[in-house]
Amino acid sequence: MTEVKLSAKELRMLVQSLGNCLETCQVHAKKASAKCEDCDAAKKLQTKLKKQLAA
Repeated sequence: MTEVKLSAKELRMLVQSLGNCLETCQVHAKKASAKCEDCDAAKKLQTKLKKQLAA
């Protein structure tokens, strides 16, 4: 595992970027119920980052 130290501002930027990514997913644009591995991974990462910001 690799550790990277990020500031709160950098974490917020990543959370926002993941949110933008999830909102513009081309897979879901074609079919809302489609399975998208990238979105699943992005949601998990976004949740993890939000928890870190709240800590």
